[in-house]
Amino acid sequence: MAKNTEIPDTKVPSEMLTANLLALLKNWSGYGYELAKKLEEAGYGAYNSGTLYRTLRQMEKNGLISSLWDTSTDGPARRVYSVTSVGTSFL
Repeated sequence: MAKNTEIPDTKVPSEMLTANLLALLKNWSGYGYELAKKLEEAGYGAYNSGTLYRTLRQMEKNGLISSLWDTSTDGPARRVYSVTSVGTSFL
């Protein structure tokens, strides 16, 4: 039987997800999908994509991260997230 590694939204404090995302973005900029994969690879489980993107938007609104649209690839434009100096201080 396959193990479900998705973490239910009700059990993930947003502060934990925020801290995990900031830690990943500290030395690396990435797309939402890449961030989700890195969180899973680091052993944090699979976050619900709605929760992940809501958290990223809130973090940007709070000045912890910034984002830019990357249109350089063959596929659709993707938003690239980076930590700000405020986000680094938050860590």
